[in-house]
Amino acid sequence: MDYDRLDEERNNVKKKAEEAILASEESEKKVEELTLGLISMKETLELAQASHVEAEEQKFNAAMDTEEEPGNWEQQMQQAQEELRSR
Repeated sequence: MDYDRLDEERNNVKKKAEEAILASEESEKKVEELTLGLISMKETLELAQASHVEAEEQKFNAAMDTEEEPGNWEQQMQQAQEELRSR
């Protein structure tokens, strides 16, 4: 009888150990999936940040061009008027 009880207890412990191993493996898979998701999100965020920086640079350059244009037009007009006067 003692042997049967020990055998049953051993089987229960073995079953619990197998369940714990399975749960651990499932947890490991979930962690891997979450890690891949985080890596993907990080890459997406980095691309979005790079695009934002590029857009800001383009916006800045466009603003600078717009500010420079009136000066260029005025300078070109003065040059054209001087050329007309010298003819």
